[in-house]
Amino acid sequence: MKNIRKSRFGSWSKWLILALFVIAVGCQSLGGLDLNRALVAGMDTNSMQQSVTVSLHMKADPFKLSEEAKAMIELWNDAKLDIRSMKMESWDRMSLQGQLTLAKGVIPFQAYMSGEERLVLKVEGLSRAIVIPLTEPDGSTTAFTALTDKLQKEYQAKGIDKSMASLIVSNLPNPKTIKVTSGSETIHNENVNVYKLETSLDGTELVPLAKTFIRNLTKDDDNFKRFIGELYDVLWPVLKPYLEKDAMPSAMLPESPLGASLGDKLGGLKESLMEAASDKELAVDIIHNTAKQILYFALIGIDSASRSEEPAIQTMLSKQTQVKARLAFDQSLNLRKSDLELTIPAPDGGKEGITAIQFNVQSETWDRNKPVKADVLDAGQTPFVMGQGRSPFELLEEVDPESLLGQLIAFEKKQNEPKVVNIPLHSLEQYAPDGAYMRDGVSYIPLDELASYLDADVVYKDDSITITGIWDTIIELASGSSEAIVDGEAYEMDGVVIKQGERYDVPLRFVAEQLYCEVFYDADQEMIELVLPED
Repeated sequence: MKNIRKSRFGSWSKWLILALFVIAVGCQSLGGLDLNRALVAGMDTNSMQQSVTVSLHMKADPFKLSEEAKAMIELWNDAKLDIRSMKMESWDRMSLQGQLTLAKGVIPFQAYMSGEERLVLKVEGLSRAIVIPLTEPDGSTTAFTALTDKLQKEYQAKGIDKSMASLIVSNLPNPKTIKVTSGSETIHNENVNVYKLETSLDGTELVPLAKTFIRNLTKDDDNFKRFIGELYDVLWPVLKPYLEKDAMPSAMLPESPLGASLGDKLGGLKESLMEAASDKELAVDIIHNTAKQILYFALIGIDSASRSEEPAIQTMLSKQTQVKARLAFDQSLNLRKSDLELTIPAPDGGKEGITAIQFNVQSETWDRNKPVKADVLDAGQTPFVMGQGRSPFELLEEVDPESLLGQLIAFEKKQNEPKVVNIPLHSLEQYAPDGAYMRDGVSYIPLDELASYLDADVVYKDDSITITGIWDTIIELASGSSEAIVDGEAYEMDGVVIKQGERYDVPLRFVAEQLYCEVFYDADQEMIELVLPED
């Protein structure tokens, strides 16, 4: 079994929280609340208890919804993920208890991560617990994993995440709308004196905030170089022994952390790079200058994208995109309660019926950096162990089809089944016209009929034809010709375009396949089967 890299929920969750906060609140002090200090303090968490609720709401125009979209919305609209209890004993030992609430009912679940060993998951509707090993079956780890684990420990010990957070938040501007007041909040049945921060921004503020942040960062040379220096002090001592070896096998191979043998291929270049990397001042200067160049390109790219006339981009950068945050910090500047709301308008302007998607994340935190004991979850005598030659598809056999989880999987499977169109195939003498017919060994179909199956647009001009598919593929044809121009490139079809009165018949297989269909022939049924592309 290949090594399964351990997922540290605490690690990614704190960065997610930080990202949401800094987008919403910037970095400057307000009303006695030092936002920089508060946000960075949130990175220094080794244990805690927390409850989190994530909810989804889709705004829709029922008159524009397809039957499939209606079914999807009926199932998922106002879905809610409740993590009622998250007990973080340490970064690698924690437990979760929660449930997924849908219109049809509730699916409870439990999870437990036991140090360096394994993750245990129980979900209502599964006949057995799932066990995800976090090491090799013999308890060993690959060289690459050993390297990354060592880097992770050094990274945490030196507080690099806090240094990075400080660099980011100290250069972020505040949004236009933000205020801080003092008051109290009930948090896990406890009345707590807090700083209450409320802020909001819309899509029109995103680009100016991003550009200001990048400009600030490129000007903050001292702090930027200091952070790179701290990162160098963590990375270089760990990487250097591997880089000094003659052979550096690939990270894709378990026996080595860094790359296929480079010594013979790079010759003196390797020694030059090693010498430059060993000089901290030179290495920091090189990385700093390179990073600034990347930021300059990012600044130009963001500005250029904001000027695009692409409707989807303009919609995202409009007032319809909304971010709202209500945060409560205790007197020690620990985040104790949050309510974050994100509204994203549909990129297509609601043409498909869904006009906007709204996410809401609410959380309460207590017992931060106090003794916390995770709830041990017993996997039972015969758990389903991921890996060990088992695929995720085998896990589906453990699902009770009568359970809500089973019904949900069946619904999703049905929704994702390819759409198939069966077209009767006639001989030329029997053609009505309906369906397709054979002529000189080639199957033909009226273009308008084929286009209706594929949701393609067809424009006729004299005897020239332009077909535009759902993925914007453009096919240009001409009556009496076997040449097709597909996205500007010429192809020879297996037959010519035939004009039959007011209609045009085209070689079915060629046109369908160029528009991303799969074409099959059932000789017994004398039927052509088109598997349509997903739109």
